[in-house]
Amino acid sequence: MDRVKTGISRLDDILGGGFPRRSTILVSGASGTGKTIFCMQYLYWGATQEGEPGIMVTFEERPEDLRRECLNFGWELEPLEEQGKLAIVDVTSTRSGAPSRERYVAPRDMGVEALITTVYQIGKEIGATRVGIDSIPALGLMYEDRGELRRNLFKLSNLLLEMDVTAVMTTEKPMGGYLGTYGFEEYLTRGVIALSLEEQDGKLMRSLIVRKMRETNHSMSRYPYEITGKGIEITPSGSLV
Repeated sequence: MDRVKTGISRLDDILGGGFPRRSTILVSGASGTGKTIFCMQYLYWGATQEGEPGIMVTFEERPEDLRRECLNFGWELEPLEEQGKLAIVDVTSTRSGAPSRERYVAPRDMGVEALITTVYQIGKEIGATRVGIDSIPALGLMYEDRGELRRNLFKLSNLLLEMDVTAVMTTEKPMGGYLGTYGFEEYLTRGVIALSLEEQDGKLMRSLIVRKMRETNHSMSRYPYEITGKGIEITPSGSLV
């Protein structure tokens, strides 16, 4: 099995070597769990350590804010963009109707077809093998009908597979048993990683569990992690029972 290194400490071991190549992975979590950081860490590692260019599609943060926040972890994105190792697609400006100075901007008539066309063209331009999409709920705001949204997310997931990229998509985890905002995201991807933020002994603790990863004999344990100056780091203390 050809594997894609995630760039997140210990996660590759938990996954049996990394993500299966040419798969779509859902990262689910509430606010504060580090979903955007997870996406950027995956893309930054690929661009700097694996020789794998990546595309970040950002619906919720302006690219300039994303670049500034990544500096907190020592990730300088602009040199990678200049070298064609990373492309950031600005969807935030398109959604708000604001002008954008970015090189890559989503079209104003953006639907899933337009989005995947944009990603496909950029992918060919820079030879991308990794994609991050942050986030599905923001994409879902373009659709009033849940059935239409599900059909388009299914199309998006399959088109990403056809592009031969390994993609990470984020979603919000609501209260209750669902892993995604709409209750069906987890069924449209080949892998699911759930991030949690819960109070324990008066402190907020983060943990993750791999809920699904096809073609992988992955660990079923829950692992604590921290967001440090290097990004997401799974603590070496072992799994939570």
